[in-house]
Amino acid sequence: MNGPYKELTLSVFEKLISDTDSSILCGNGFSINFDNRLSMNNLGKSLYRAHCTWKAHSNYKIISNAAFKDGLKTNYNGAKKIINRIKSEEDLESFFKYAITLACQIVDDGNVVKWLNDNGFNSNLVFGVSQIDILKEIISQSKTKSVLCVNYEYWSLVVYFVLALSNAPDDVYTLDKTNFFVEAVLTGRQYSSTKQQSNLSGASMISETVINGVTIYLRFLFAINILIDGSGVNITGFSNWGRLNITKINELFSKFDHLLTTNYDLLIENITNRTVRHLHGEYSKNENVVFYQSMSVLLGMNKFDLSTIILGDYFGGKTFFITTAQGCAGKFPNSSVQFYSKILEDIIRKQKPKTIVLFGLCADNDYHIIRDLQVYMGLEKTQNAEIVFCYYDEYAKNGFLDVYEKCITYSSELSDFVRNNIKLSLIDSKERLGKYFISR
Repeated sequence: MNGPYKELTLSVFEKLISDTDSSILCGNGFSINFDNRLSMNNLGKSLYRAHCTWKAHSNYKIISNAAFKDGLKTNYNGAKKIINRIKSEEDLESFFKYAITLACQIVDDGNVVKWLNDNGFNSNLVFGVSQIDILKEIISQSKTKSVLCVNYEYWSLVVYFVLALSNAPDDVYTLDKTNFFVEAVLTGRQYSSTKQQSNLSGASMISETVINGVTIYLRFLFAINILIDGSGVNITGFSNWGRLNITKINELFSKFDHLLTTNYDLLIENITNRTVRHLHGEYSKNENVVFYQSMSVLLGMNKFDLSTIILGDYFGGKTFFITTAQGCAGKFPNSSVQFYSKILEDIIRKQKPKTIVLFGLCADNDYHIIRDLQVYMGLEKTQNAEIVFCYYDEYAKNGFLDVYEKCITYSSELSDFVRNNIKLSLIDSKERLGKYFISR
């Protein structure tokens, strides 16, 4: 990173958040302190159990006009018919390995990559990340750990490339319909909003990805898995809940004026007994309807709503789906929900926090949040603004600094404000964890 930043001591950090209007935004790294099952590697170990729960106890409803309702139901049931072949953990692993096979074929074939680029199916974000880049990251992660432990946010991008390549000329690429993953995606796309379009684009394929039956399955699968047998709501089920001193942790949260999280669990609510804004949705016992769809799972005698949970890559899940869902919010029969961009805009414009602390966020997953913070604080011309990133190791620290700088691609005026008027500070999380995250 070219811009300046400073390292904070714990005492300076505590004074800063106490003396200014401050917000804390927690990511998965926070929740892992309460249950190590939430780490990416451990989530992979329980994925087949989540699949079995989906198969036996999930409920998917579409509340819309007949065409959309019948179309989504056809897509979901079509994919479900193929996915129901998964009868073991080995089968589930095989399903994702087939996705990796396709990913490797794409990135290793220059003609395929050229066709995707030439036809607008490989978008480059302004901060230097493309869909092919993420595909390469999926492959890289699959080589270093179990395929079931690959970042769950990325899999929807493989669905996208199946749909894009279904339009490729035979001399460029022909989809292998014996590929388990490919078969499920194609069977899950029987209803299409772009079939009548002569000029297909990356944007149209993203919209197709969001309503594909496999994408809907993936949302169910990972949302159920992260719920951890209901512990995401009944948080006393978290393995470390009884060991940690909750009063001491609440002492930390009490220093902040606003509480936000990208997590779906209700952990911070139970610690603080305060309102928490969920940027990517939350588990609930109340039924919600989002983008005319309601998703839930029955665990024992408890029904958990998953409808507001946002999962998926930046292009589809974090942009198109959220934009579409936010546009429908509050319009019958959709619930009045807000997602990250609207929440951050409201907090910064109305509450005007001076200090925003990021704790447990993964820069690779959350660059959309970093960017929105920069934009809204810049547009508001927030005076004495400061963003504080809490890092656990040098890898996380350097990754954040790299992403933070790459996000600054605005107009010259806004970019100058972000660089010159928003202070950037970092603090090593371990000292803070040692003070507040202690045993009873």
